[in-house]
Amino acid sequence: MTVARKLQNASDLNAEEQQRVRVGIRHLHARVGDWALVAKSLRFAKSTVTDMVYGRTPVSASMAFRVARFLGAPIDDLLAGRFTPPATCPYCKQPVPS
Repeated sequence: MTVARKLQNASDLNAEEQQRVRVGIRHLHARVGDWALVAKSLRFAKSTVTDMVYGRTPVSASMAFRVARFLGAPIDDLLAGRFTPPATCPYCKQPVPS
């Protein structure tokens, strides 16, 4: 079994759901501008957040709920990939400066 497969199995979320949460975290980073502030607002260590974003550790269900709460989105929409934050580019999903 590969390392990536072992990491995916360590989470309650499947690979697609983890990727969608990572997109949400990246959106928060683009909106806030600093990984330390994102980590503080999610109540995780900065290293934990960045490891999850870059796929070094699996995304936990706890992280998914916290990201959804910070984004103001239902957890179902975040995990299904239906959540698109306001003022987001429809093509690249990055925040549009106002």
